[in-house]
Amino acid sequence: MPREVTENFIRRRVLAKRGCAKGSFRTVKRGATRIVVCCPRGKWRGGRCTVGMRAQSILRKRRKRR
Repeated sequence: MPREVTENFIRRRVLAKRGCAKGSFRTVKRGATRIVVCCPRGKWRGGRCTVGMRAQSILRKRRKRR
């Protein structure tokens, strides 16, 4: 999938947003990297994911240019 560049981050999508259940998105921080995880559509029951979360996108901090 293509990458998106913002002022602070470079985002690489791994899984399409429409493939995820609404309300299941979470952000996990690991140093300078953030991973957005979600539950696959149809597997979100009672506020819990029944099959395990999947990575939806990976965000890396963008280096500041001087």
